Amino acid sequence: MEVINMTVIEQIERDKKRPIMMFSLSAVMVAMSIMSIVVGLQVQATLNIVFGVIGIAFFAGMLIVFGKDFMTNTPYLRVTDEDFSYDKKTFSWHEVREVKIADFGKGKVILVNLHNPQSYWDSLSKIHRKMAEMSAQNGGHVQINLTKSTNVDSQQVLAQMQQAHRQATGIKLQDEGKKRRIRASFK
Repeated sequence: MEVINMTVIEQIERDKKRPIMMFSLSAVMVAMSIMSIVVGLQVQATLNIVFGVIGIAFFAGMLIVFGKDFMTNTPYLRVTDEDFSYDKKTFSWHEVREVKIADFGKGKVILVNLHNPQSYWDSLSKIHRKMAEMSAQNGGHVQINLTKSTNVDSQQVLAQMQQAHRQATGIKLQDEGKKRRIRASFK
């Protein structure tokens, strides 16, 4: 068995506070929805029962989503000398064309442009594919939102990712005045 020795350059852990809070609020709302059904059955109020069933369905789904979010132990972003992993997907530096940063709302977002974004998009579900389509319109095929992690210097992470990209591929830094835009098609 061949052992691959990769150097971890940067690893950003997931912030667990928000998912735990949202999980707790969803559990409370499921309990309130169950109470609405119980009260509705006692006084024969159909509207209470309907709202209770809708509430249980919605907030039980949120329980699952936020439960998965805070129970996972994978890092949010992991940068090595050969690849980077973001939100459970791994990209080789040879797949990456450009790494840059952009202001997005109240925070900074690292934008990663791929040589062949279509192969990445083909691996996504329809909902995630639509989100990727919007990301591409904003200037990046993969958007790494660092506001989900606490105490992260986005400029430092950007510099480390660009350095790892240059070392892995041998690509020199692109001149600012010579940018070209690549358009990808969505099927």
